[in-house]
Amino acid sequence: MGPGEPRDEASGQSFSALGWLVRKVAPTIAASGGSRPSLGAAWSFPPAAIPTPPFPRDHDEFASFLEAQGAGGTLRHQRGIQQTDALPWTRLARVLDGRWWEAALARSFACQVAACVAGQNALNARGMIRGLQVLGQLSMPARLFVQAVAVAVTRRPEAGPAVDQRRLARFLRTRALAGESTTGTAASELLLLGAASLAIHQRRVSIRDLLGCGALWDTPGWLGLLDYVRRGDFRADLVRYETVPL
Repeated sequence: MGPGEPRDEASGQSFSALGWLVRKVAPTIAASGGSRPSLGAAWSFPPAAIPTPPFPRDHDEFASFLEAQGAGGTLRHQRGIQQTDALPWTRLARVLDGRWWEAALARSFACQVAACVAGQNALNARGMIRGLQVLGQLSMPARLFVQAVAVAVTRRPEAGPAVDQRRLARFLRTRALAGESTTGTAASELLLLGAASLAIHQRRVSIRDLLGCGALWDTPGWLGLLDYVRRGDFRADLVRYETVPL
């Protein structure tokens, strides 16, 4: 691990592990040409069918999220993100609508997952900005999954983790998509979800595969989240969130 690479305090895991994963799985996003996996007759993806989140107007949006994420041990699953931990001058600290607040958190988490897909530092604002750019370049199913899983993770802090990391890691290993890794922290969760998202993008697995392996919480709930993103309701909530005055 190089001196500038991020490391999760609890697990000691380096985010540069995704760089190894990208090289192992290959090809890269650019080389894969946006190939799309088949999800069956129930899901079809015409061009630009899956909306992407709008870019935040508040320049400190991601810095505020990172401040709140790190303040209370969220990266170690000690508790959920608290609005009082956000930077007080930012939109994230001022929004009053709970649904818009959740959407803003989900956008930031989605950017972290996408940053991992691109081998970027998911724990700084620059890496998250790159993640948002990469999100729009993913295949439709991968774009759908990244956003839906981000909504799931940010909606369930009190109900328990939305992702069973051990099952997901085991599933990815059976497909030769990841090596041995430490699980149990939010940092390792980002890495695993980044690996899963990359695999979906490259047509190595499908969303149905991930639902079927038991790594994601109840399937009926997941179908609702997929619809929430696919219909554009997630993006619409973010557009409304962006109207909150600074």
